[in-house]
Amino acid sequence: MDFKNLLICTRRLFMGKKKITKIIALLGVLIISLCNLKNVEIIFASTINDDCNYIVDYNLDEAEKIAIMHIRSFIGKDDAQMWKDGVRIIERRALFDCNNNIEAYYFGLQDKNENPAGYVITGANSAEMPIIEFSKNGNSFINESVQYIDEGLDINYSNKIYYLKNMVYVCEVSDGKEYDYYDISTNSCPKVEETVLSTDSITEDNKVIWDNLIETSKGSNPPDNDEEFITDPWDYESGYSQNTNYTISNFRRDYCTTREFSKSSNCAPTAAVNMCLYWLGRGYDTLLNDSKYDTHERFYELMETNEHGKGTRDEDIADAYESYFDEIGINCYSALHYFTSEGQKVVDELKNNRAVNLILKDHRKYGNHSVLAIGYIQFKYNGYGNSTYIRIADGWTKDPDRYVWGSCVGTWNYVTVELN
Repeated sequence: MDFKNLLICTRRLFMGKKKITKIIALLGVLIISLCNLKNVEIIFASTINDDCNYIVDYNLDEAEKIAIMHIRSFIGKDDAQMWKDGVRIIERRALFDCNNNIEAYYFGLQDKNENPAGYVITGANSAEMPIIEFSKNGNSFINESVQYIDEGLDINYSNKIYYLKNMVYVCEVSDGKEYDYYDISTNSCPKVEETVLSTDSITEDNKVIWDNLIETSKGSNPPDNDEEFITDPWDYESGYSQNTNYTISNFRRDYCTTREFSKSSNCAPTAAVNMCLYWLGRGYDTLLNDSKYDTHERFYELMETNEHGKGTRDEDIADAYESYFDEIGINCYSALHYFTSEGQKVVDELKNNRAVNLILKDHRKYGNHSVLAIGYIQFKYNGYGNSTYIRIADGWTKDPDRYVWGSCVGTWNYVTVELN
């Protein structure tokens, strides 16, 4: 079967898994894109062939940045579903047209509990919209369809996915000798019969929209590696519409480091001492025997540090705060919270003018580490969410002048502490 003679025979716009709500969401993406264009003119061509020389191709990296920017526009929002607390890309694959040119890119997503969390499909050239479709929940129809086809075949095969415009997807199945094609745009995944390829190729030129999004995606580019500390977030941001710089009141210019104490793997007790120093500046008598060393020793015991393996378990930190302050006669409410919506939940707590015990997980620079959060800098990009940096006393240096980026690799939990 010659796939070039395969008609885009199923030009069905909204079938099977393609819900009308997705289309409405896609219209919203277009509106956002148009609202962010300045002094530009969008030209729609009514009879442009796909091979016109001005159709611009975009690579995987460019498409991924746009997909990430699209995901971030939902982070922390009520309608974000599984994207609300952040997701990561775990699968990338090219989708092809009937001439074996890359037509689109697929990005499979996973939440921070390693559950399937939807997908984003972007275009790969200016003849397609930057965001073709997306889902914020569960396994993708592509993976489900491939699994469905796999279960019905008793051979080892390779698969290749074609995107034939108008929300039509076809899976090519081959054992190396024969080829079969399945329409995975519908739940039943029927085989596609050989037909005549349509020659009417009407498309749009979306280059202006693409270029605008790509330029916007360059605006936030902080380091996310094991080599650099972030000390000046403005070095990594540009093109933002608004920024906010906030530090809680009564913060100190010097904090304790883990090396000041004799214990090992003691970042959580050290962060707790720094939390006490912060509240000391607000008029509370928080140091045990007026000694940071005695305070560290007691938190080390209450947190059961190194008793259940190396370091401190997250679930032991909040109880330790409440027990410690109860022992010295101060009312305290403390709670452990999971995930931070790329730092937004920490921002919300800092706005209450209270320091936060931030717990970093698998951070490329800090690894697994507890720190004291005392402020934030946040950059707002119209229609594309925020880029958030949390100012910390990291326990590695006395000066609280380093930041962690809310969208970095790894996850964050945090503990709130309120004295009264």
